[in-house]
Amino acid sequence: MDAARLLPLLGAALFAVPLLWPTGGENPIRMSAAITYVFSVWAVLILVSVGFGVAARRGQPSDPQDPERDA
Repeated sequence: MDAARLLPLLGAALFAVPLLWPTGGENPIRMSAAITYVFSVWAVLILVSVGFGVAARRGQPSDPQDPERDA
């Protein structure tokens, strides 16, 4: 659960990385590479949050009153 709470901070840090890339000079980073990076980070953050959701549901104790538990 703590890792899930830190995920937005990690996402913000990863989204800020292209701001550090060089924009002028001899070898500037192309805009297409920056957009690909941003969408890749976005997709990875979605997959990680889905993984945290699945893990959180598995980690919850089952209801002892649930009749379908033993089925």
